[in-house]
Amino acid sequence: MYGKSYLGKIDIHPTPITSLAEFIERTAIGPVPAAANLLIGAAFHATWISLALWSRRLDRAKHGAKDGVTGMG
Repeated sequence: MYGKSYLGKIDIHPTPITSLAEFIERTAIGPVPAAANLLIGAAFHATWISLALWSRRLDRAKHGAKDGVTGMG
């Protein structure tokens, strides 16, 4: 959700973007260049998505394709 909010803010503030170059330019945060922010953001999201998929694979290997809640609680 944070990623969508950030992209939405970049898209419309202070005025709607008109080009990809303008979008990339707006992703800069203070002294951190735009390319670094985009790379860090992509790495962050790729990491948590990978961990979620890995965890799902481990759960399926351990519990099979059981229906219902098998989590804690």
